[in-house]
Amino acid sequence: MIWSRSEKLKWEYFKASPKFDRLSYFCGYIKAQFNDQNALNGKGNVYVAPIFMFDCSYVQSLEKNKYLLEYNQLKFDLLEIYARKLRKAYLSSGINTYEKWLKFWEKIYDKIINELKTDLYNVELESNFGENHSGIISWKLKVENDLKELTEYSSDK
Repeated sequence: MIWSRSEKLKWEYFKASPKFDRLSYFCGYIKAQFNDQNALNGKGNVYVAPIFMFDCSYVQSLEKNKYLLEYNQLKFDLLEIYARKLRKAYLSSGINTYEKWLKFWEKIYDKIINELKTDLYNVELESNFGENHSGIISWKLKVENDLKELTEYSSDK
C-alpha cells in the first residue's frame, strides 16, 4: 500500500504471523527509482513512494488497540515525510538522466535514509515499540508539522 492522507493503516493489513519479540511489526520502505521510459527529449524523472507491506507486517491478536495502531501509523507517516524530503531534493537537484540519478543516489539518498532510520529508532526507543503511548505524543506533533511543511511533495499529488 502506498501512503495516502485518506487511507490509514488498519489491523487487517498486518497479515504476517505474529512473533513473540514485539507486540507488532511495521514492515515498510521507500521505493525510489529513476524512470526514463516515455521521457521527452531523452530525459527521465524520479519516482518515490512510501510502501507498507502487508505480508511481513504483524500484530499479536490480543494486543490490537488504537494506541499500537497509531504507533504503526506514525512510522508509516515518517516514511512519507522522508519520501517528501527525497522528492524535494530530487526536484531541486535537476536530476533528469540516469547518470545524475546514480550520483544523487550515492550522496543525498543515503543521507536522507539514514536520517529516517535514526527517527524510526528514536520512535521505537521512546515508545518502547509502541507499548508506551505517552512516548509517541511529541512524535505525533512533530510528524504532523513536518507533513504540513512538505505538503507540496505529498504522495497524494
